[in-house]
Amino acid sequence: MNLYLSNVELSTILDRIVDKAADNLRFAKILIQLGLDPDNVTYDAIFNRLLEIFLANITIAICVLWSGLFSLSPRC
Repeated sequence: MNLYLSNVELSTILDRIVDKAADNLRFAKILIQLGLDPDNVTYDAIFNRLLEIFLANITIAICVLWSGLFSLSPRC
């Protein structure tokens, strides 16, 4: 009976290892999509990249806003 319990514990441990490896793989894919190196990641690099993406989106929104304002202005 003890052998059976140790097999269950071993399979549970292996399942957890596989789940963690899959989570790390998903995390690495997200970092790659953000343009970061998964092997050399710091909080500073993540913050800077997210700030760049945020500022780029603000810039695009401002450009769209200005183009909309100029297209609606009356022409003489």
